[in-house]
Amino acid sequence: MLYPNVDSFIQNPYPIPSYIETNEFEDSVVQSVHINRLIYYNNFDKSAVIVNVTTNLITLFFIFIFNLIYPLPKKSSPKLTSIALNLNTPISRNFQEYIDLHNFIIQKSENETKRITFCIPGSVGYGNKIYTLISSMVVAIITDTAIKIEWPEIEQFIQCPLKDIFKKYDSPNQDKRLRINPIADLDWKYEKSIENLKDIGIPLDMIEYKYINYEPLFFALCSNPSYHQKLLDYDLVKKESILNAKEVFTKGKNLSESEAINRLYQIGFEVGSNLLNKIWTFEPNFQAEIDKIYNENFKNHFVIGIQIRSEYIDTTDINKFIECAKHIEQINHASSVKWFLTSDSEKIIDTLSADYGHLIIKGKGNIGHILFSSNYYSRTVMDVELLSKANEIIITGGSTYGFVSSMKKQILPYFVEGKRNENEKPCRKMTFNKAPRRPEGYSLI
Repeated sequence: MLYPNVDSFIQNPYPIPSYIETNEFEDSVVQSVHINRLIYYNNFDKSAVIVNVTTNLITLFFIFIFNLIYPLPKKSSPKLTSIALNLNTPISRNFQEYIDLHNFIIQKSENETKRITFCIPGSVGYGNKIYTLISSMVVAIITDTAIKIEWPEIEQFIQCPLKDIFKKYDSPNQDKRLRINPIADLDWKYEKSIENLKDIGIPLDMIEYKYINYEPLFFALCSNPSYHQKLLDYDLVKKESILNAKEVFTKGKNLSESEAINRLYQIGFEVGSNLLNKIWTFEPNFQAEIDKIYNENFKNHFVIGIQIRSEYIDTTDINKFIECAKHIEQINHASSVKWFLTSDSEKIIDTLSADYGHLIIKGKGNIGHILFSSNYYSRTVMDVELLSKANEIIITGGSTYGFVSSMKKQILPYFVEGKRNENEKPCRKMTFNKAPRRPEGYSLI
């Protein structure tokens, strides 16, 4: 029989879990507890399960008394509320303070406790791995922990200001590690609901945290007003965006649900952008290769970035990207136009290069999806960076890869949704609610 760890509940500054469920276990028993719809796991020794009936009854009695004193909230009871923010005084901190905190924790001796968030990207594409990275970074910032990233294939390309970020660390506190899960009723939904953004939070007093999922949890976390002051102080979000989000919680504003979602998600968009630009910096030789392509092809041109994800389109959709690029050129009254083209399909790049060779800019290296070979990493990482340097960006609906470039540049992209026969413009600007979809209908956030 598994039962809640009452002590951890008492220490948790956030509302008590609304329900508890048991996960399948491997070597140890794992208890999965939902806190504000975020899941964390406590590992127990197998012997902890072998308890006598008297112990079980005593435990249940204390849980019953605890719940009388601290009743479980109804699922619909949490409310998004405005938090008083210090917006009228100069920013007293900047992101360097987090870098210093991370480095201080990492350099502690083996005998000292190191509070760390572990980022473990799964077997997914580059865009989804970046979602894991940003979500883990936001967890680390919120909880004042250092961060460790388990992503060996990327190490050769990144030179991060955070000390020993990729260095393996055999923690003595793995049994106290809290695993955070995404929000099942929020991520990838085409039409999002404010109801599902209510009070998304995490406990602040754990020794270790872990995020291994590829969902963009950072959008939900950054929507929580409780964290806005810290994000503002670390210079990760604009003051204007915080003020716009504050109106979501202000009575009498009567914002539409779409407008409210767009304002709240804008914060996560800016935080993601700033984190990529502050920590996801490249090894000098690799950066020099990127700079060379940029200096020789981008400078003095109006560059439209085009990202085509072959799995999400039909061959008949390719012309929609061309139409969209021409539309962008027209509305911007652009001259000296170039197109930076990236795709997971060499055939698509070759076809468009043959037809529009005088316009096309390309990256350097092997083309393909990183799931199939690590040989595709160099071109994949390079193309994301070059795409982010375009003046305007067109992405494939549902593709997190193209969206990551747009996020780094901090401009919402135009998009083409493939394999659809809807009578909508083939070239639209992205919004966070009803964001660009895959053919199956899943949003990219």
